[in-house]
Amino acid sequence: MIKMALHLLKLEKKSAVDLCICIASTVTVCLLFMEILKSPEISGNLDFLNIQFLYNALLTFFMIFMCVVLMVYSSNYFIRLKSREIGLTVLSGLSFFKRTIYSLVQVLCIVLFSSMIGIIVFLGISPIVKMVIYEILSVDANIFVLSFDALMQGLAVILAMILVIMLFNSGFIMRTGITELLENHNIISYKKDTRAIKPPDGIYPLIYIFGLICMYTGNNQVGGYILFSFFGAVGAYGVFRHYLPHHYNRNALKYCKTAKDLLIKEDVSLIMQQSKSFILILMVAMIGIVPFICGTIDNSLFNFEMHLAFVITNILLSLTLINRFKIDHIQRREHFHAIYQLGFARAEIDFVYMQEIKYYFRHLWILSIIYIFNIFIVFYFNQGMGIMTTFIIMAEYLIPYMLAEMIILYERKEEIKNDKYYA
Repeated sequence: MIKMALHLLKLEKKSAVDLCICIASTVTVCLLFMEILKSPEISGNLDFLNIQFLYNALLTFFMIFMCVVLMVYSSNYFIRLKSREIGLTVLSGLSFFKRTIYSLVQVLCIVLFSSMIGIIVFLGISPIVKMVIYEILSVDANIFVLSFDALMQGLAVILAMILVIMLFNSGFIMRTGITELLENHNIISYKKDTRAIKPPDGIYPLIYIFGLICMYTGNNQVGGYILFSFFGAVGAYGVFRHYLPHHYNRNALKYCKTAKDLLIKEDVSLIMQQSKSFILILMVAMIGIVPFICGTIDNSLFNFEMHLAFVITNILLSLTLINRFKIDHIQRREHFHAIYQLGFARAEIDFVYMQEIKYYFRHLWILSIIYIFNIFIVFYFNQGMGIMTTFIIMAEYLIPYMLAEMIILYERKEEIKNDKYYA
């Protein structure tokens, strides 16, 4: 059984590449921020009640939390991608325990390999980051010396992440029936709305706007902006999860003049519904970091750390988004093959898919950039934040997602072009 699991993992190693990249990145980030927190030259002389130490501890906790969430998110899609394979193990007579071991062997191999890569990358970039921080603090110290406590605690966090992934995978295998496993539609199908209380869809745009209004009427403290922006995260989640998909479904026939337009709107609504968790993570990350960047300009060290956290978080989210669309394409290949049989040409299918991706990113830009710009405006008038800081933060935010969109568009175009089914 173990040999079969390793053999199939080797045959389908391409499906694990994105998960490897995500895990390696999260390992690097965890070790890096633990090193910043535990380094004697950076935080070693600060007591627990010192504001700088508390900032570093809070930032480290936030980054570790983001790493855990993104790792579980990517692992969730990987295990769903392997659902048909797991379903076949059920038909072959394997017990729940053996099926779990089968899945865990594959995941453990991926995690161990990725962790080694992450540690190597950490050893490479840690001196560069410490060199910048030492320059800010005017500290003369060896940039190649690492904190043993940071390494041990970082490895403990990584071990905890592995256990969380294994628990999630075991839970998926336990609660998913054989029919659902073999159908392999876990990612691309509409999910039933099982909420006990179902507020009207129109409430979510109002919550989103309410957060914007509170920014201009509340206090001028950083924590206040984060609290008000929380409404933006909840509102954006509801808009992506409920308002826009339902709006497109209700009005598709009314506003769509061609079959291609109808197909685009229907598919975009499905992608939005399935991306609800990603949007929530994105908005929480944005509202948790951007106000701190704007509000800590006078603290050079913490401001640099916040910029670093913002860049790394956006890179991780971009990688997750690339992985999400890659798996989505694999899952929806039969969907587009069926459209081809209905009379759509390959060029039309390519156009539909490209438009779906562009529509998705267009909504992503609108929902997130509105909040970022309003945060900038508030800090500009209340605290005199410079225009250059605004451009830097926008570049740190936009560049990773613009590159992600370009990569996704290129990969999907090449996959459709090289798909022999359309020949």
